[in-house]
Amino acid sequence: SACERIYRELKVMTIGGGAEEIMKELAARQLDI
Repeated sequence: SACERIYRELKVMTIGGGAEEIMKELAARQLDI
């Protein structure tokens, strides 16, 4: 599912740092803000 893909991408990006910014960006996209 889309959520699973996003979660996997998040885990990869989190390793590189900036996790909070990425989370906010993804959340905004998911909620269409």
